[in-house]
Amino acid sequence: MGRVKLIPHPEYHIRGGDLYLRVDKTIFRIHSYFFVRESQYWKDELAGPVSPGDEQLKKGMDEQNAIIIEEEKPEDFAQFLWVFYNNSFGNFSKATREDWSVILHFAAKWGFKEVKELAVRHLESMDDIGLVDRIQLYQANKVAEKYLFTHYVKLAERKEMLGLEEARALGMETYVTIQQARERLRAQVTRDQPMISPIRMELKTKDISDIVASTFNIKLEDPQPNGA
Repeated sequence: MGRVKLIPHPEYHIRGGDLYLRVDKTIFRIHSYFFVRESQYWKDELAGPVSPGDEQLKKGMDEQNAIIIEEEKPEDFAQFLWVFYNNSFGNFSKATREDWSVILHFAAKWGFKEVKELAVRHLESMDDIGLVDRIQLYQANKVAEKYLFTHYVKLAERKEMLGLEEARALGMETYVTIQQARERLRAQVTRDQPMISPIRMELKTKDISDIVASTFNIKLEDPQPNGA
């Protein structure tokens, strides 16, 4: 069987880069500094207990020994690298919802805390993500409860009942908990409007938040329960 021909990435095969990574058949050559600085996972993988710059990398130092990243696409990994090599000096406005979802995935996977927070902040500013899709995305990437809670409340407040596809997307545990919160907030449905159940009129905003928080066992006084 012949040797696989590897293709340098057109943008992220950088002269002077000291770290070689392979995704599928694409070789990336980047600066290890960003990975060692931002991710404990990569610090352990590449530098061990020493400080960045104290000694050469433990692996990934040339193309023949490139670190293989499994089960990812080159274009997605390139999107993640864009965060570090963005030429617009902190202007991330061109990134789409899909871009930030990819960035969030890698940041959560490897423990890039600051990048994860950046991705969530930008996703929070976008209004084209459905509630269920957002909750599903955040849960999959272990986003902090302080963000999830806001969307749990919105879903619990929503007039329309959750549909079958939404229930499947949320998963059994979240679906059941949302349903419990909705029931605690509402009066009984009527025969005339079986799919719309209004929130009890006596409930204030704080009451609603407290009910949803207690149903999900979230402590509101903790401003950042699980980190970003």
